[in-house]
Amino acid sequence: MKTCNLKPLQDLRILNTRPAGQNRSLQDAIVAAGGQSIALPTISIEPLAGWAVQLPDLSLIDKAIFTSSNAVNIFFSTLSRMRMHWPETISVIAIGQSSAASLRKMGIHVDAVPAVSDSEHLLQLPIMRETNQKSVLLVKGENGRTLIADSLNQRGTHLIVLDVYRRSMPSFPQSYLNSLWNEDRFDIILVLSEQSLRNLFSLFGLEARAWLCTKPCLVISERLAKIAQTFGMGKIIMSRHDRILNDLIAFATSVRSD
Repeated sequence: MKTCNLKPLQDLRILNTRPAGQNRSLQDAIVAAGGQSIALPTISIEPLAGWAVQLPDLSLIDKAIFTSSNAVNIFFSTLSRMRMHWPETISVIAIGQSSAASLRKMGIHVDAVPAVSDSEHLLQLPIMRETNQKSVLLVKGENGRTLIADSLNQRGTHLIVLDVYRRSMPSFPQSYLNSLWNEDRFDIILVLSEQSLRNLFSLFGLEARAWLCTKPCLVISERLAKIAQTFGMGKIIMSRHDRILNDLIAFATSVRSD
């Protein structure tokens, strides 16, 4: 087959670790480009009950921060069931483009998104400079990083934190996991969160660790890249949510040219 007839991701096998239900559009784009998307969701998302009773009077909220698409979808689905109105006066901040896209699908105007999808860059946004004595709603998953909450509390913010879901590690048949590495069934790993990365290594176990570290890993933040390095991963590709497909294509092109 001539190279000019190849699709841009032809024969590239990508291990997609995003949670189930969040990898469909990317998976479809990978397949359309000729690649193979191997779904191995290393995080399960479990909506939490009870947080809705902690909801304040939304008309008193100045700003709202959403730290993931899961937070957006679970929060607004619950509001819809409760027939609660979302005031347009609330300034809405999304931690990344994926969360922002989910908000827009819900009909919510997004006021700010950091260029880099992490807590540090979100806190540096101009909209976040004036939070003293402001009422801020932080919608997030249980546990996770505390940097946003800690920083806002230090700034004198009236902070309301809602944990709307829990992350857990799913289980897979060990025979399936063994086949992935014994048969060398993927070429690159897509990892978009720290917990996803940690769960990935836990699932494969010590026996497969050295092999796993030989695989290129595409991440979306410098912080995640540094964590991947601590696991011993040698080839780490920095990307962004809106550039994942382009960077996969660039990787596939470089592999073919070697």
